[in-house]
Amino acid sequence: MRSPRSREQPARASPIRIQPNTRFTFDAASGAALRYPHRMIDRVRSRSVVGSLALAALAALLAAGPAGASDTSDLAGAWWFHAIASGPGQPWWERAFGSIAADGALTGSAVTSDGDSSAIAGDFLVSPSGVVSIAQIASFRGALDVGSTVMVATDTWSGFATGTTELRVGVKALRPASTPDLSGVWEIHSLASGPGAPWWQRGRIAIDAAGAFTGSFSEQGGGTDPVSGTFGLSNDGVLSLSVAPLAHGAIDAGRTVMALSNTWTGFAAGTAELNVGVRIGTGYATSDLAGTWEIHRLASGPGAPWWGRGSITVAPTGAFTGTMTESTIGSYPVSGTFAISPTGGVTRTGEPAASGALDAGRSVLVMTDTWSTGSPGTSELVVGVRTSGATADAPTPTGRTLLLEPMRPNPVRGGTPRVAFTLERAGDVRLEWLDASGRSFQSLDLSGLAAGRHERVLQPATAAPPGLYWIRLTQAGEVRTARFALVDPVR
Repeated sequence: MRSPRSREQPARASPIRIQPNTRFTFDAASGAALRYPHRMIDRVRSRSVVGSLALAALAALLAAGPAGASDTSDLAGAWWFHAIASGPGQPWWERAFGSIAADGALTGSAVTSDGDSSAIAGDFLVSPSGVVSIAQIASFRGALDVGSTVMVATDTWSGFATGTTELRVGVKALRPASTPDLSGVWEIHSLASGPGAPWWQRGRIAIDAAGAFTGSFSEQGGGTDPVSGTFGLSNDGVLSLSVAPLAHGAIDAGRTVMALSNTWTGFAAGTAELNVGVRIGTGYATSDLAGTWEIHRLASGPGAPWWGRGSITVAPTGAFTGTMTESTIGSYPVSGTFAISPTGGVTRTGEPAASGALDAGRSVLVMTDTWSTGSPGTSELVVGVRTSGATADAPTPTGRTLLLEPMRPNPVRGGTPRVAFTLERAGDVRLEWLDASGRSFQSLDLSGLAAGRHERVLQPATAAPPGLYWIRLTQAGEVRTARFALVDPVR
């Protein structure tokens, strides 16, 4: 997505080049069946595998709910992934669709900017703190936001185009979806790699219920232009753009984050572009940034190939400390101060070129920046996610079999919640429906159940109004929790 700077840059479209006789398809039952390059399995490139504003506000309550660590089951569902590479393998983007099981197993498929397409599989692991890894790829590290609908990761290629750095953004698919789900103000940040780099773009747009938008974008190096157009959003959650007919993207199930990939034509033809947008909320304060964040950064231009990633802790004052690891020099401590405006604009003290925004759910941060030292002029895209922060450990397999699957659908509309879970063994089992304060709406003694998978349709003992809720499964001292939003009251 770009502003129409026809003064010196002819308009560029977004052609996604798909091989003959192939097309995007969807499996209604599993949400799987698109494409993903086989090279992500056989390691030729060793790349990573991978309602309304009221609902966005509900997502902001997650941090206030019952305490709970992240685990692999939080990934369960259908996901879109959009990635961009910088360095020897550029220009390159990848857009993928896949289904992740509760045990972290991924199956799906994808297409790349060079026309490559095929099926993939992999095994995700999630630490209690929300750090994500892939069992088959040692260089891949990512993080899951506290709402479990957005993932960000960085990786370094080996084999083909060795040393290429990659940034990947995943969003849990919103289904069913329609253009009113886009309604609101969004801030979009874009990064290019390839002939058109270094280049970033950022700005805000207002989208109406029909998908029409107006706003303005600023580009690296100066200049601001008005923009307008229309987004489309299919029932399957595919995001399209009238001013770039072949652009492809998706928004997350929380309706506060979008990701799109793009290829330029005309000026700097073949340049790859990644766009990450966040829906803007209201009434922001610096304390909204407080917590543990995983930050992932990708450079494009003279400083590439390069990524940075790490964990920081932000105080209610905006001051942060943590550790950052770079693809080139290893790890080092970091500190500084964030500031946030009442409208969600985020800046860093001492970094005048860095600017970004916090999403309405207060769990995803996106920024763009231009380096002033090292390799001056390098453009950088930063994506951060607030994590559970339960521990600072790396993900490892647990081997456990007590499992509470994520709620599906989520949010729940026009009906009662359906819960699926797996018991490691027979014995004392309790299943509870709680609100964010811990109030119980239903408590079931299921001690007569045998080991294995089970499903239950819940019915509250008292009326349950719209809001954010938790399901808690307890057996032999082990506890599993799952979050869900209720849109319509249940009586």
